[in-house]
Amino acid sequence: MNQPIATTLVIETISQSPETSSLLQKLQGQDEQDEYVLLGDFSDSYPGRYSYLAFAPEETVTYSQNQPVDPFDILNNACQKYKLEQTELLPVPFIGGWIGYLAYDLNRYIEKLPDSVDHDIGMALMHFGFYDTVLAWDHHEQKG
Repeated sequence: MNQPIATTLVIETISQSPETSSLLQKLQGQDEQDEYVLLGDFSDSYPGRYSYLAFAPEETVTYSQNQPVDPFDILNNACQKYKLEQTELLPVPFIGGWIGYLAYDLNRYIEKLPDSVDHDIGMALMHFGFYDTVLAWDHHEQKG
């Protein structure tokens, strides 16, 4: 295994809550290959503490049906690739990293189960992006 890529944290404080619609409009004109993920809601009525907008992943990993490798090996190798240099307290719980999904059908890679389903959707069984650019907003402190 190669040495992890050292990642340095850069924090910029903002004092005005961005509106979800204006954030998405700004992203709309970006390269169509860029992915973004909105976790939470940037509106004032959202009851949670934090909202996050992550965009333009540095890297993506995907696993599709019947690839000749173990999907969990792919994910494990990806997670070993980056290392955050700072160890001090972070201003929010999530400052970047892997965001993605594991499809329900990955259960057949964990247990021996019958596979009588027609796999006609063509959606990847696993897709993660390493997001190193994240806008985090603390709704209680009203700052990001």
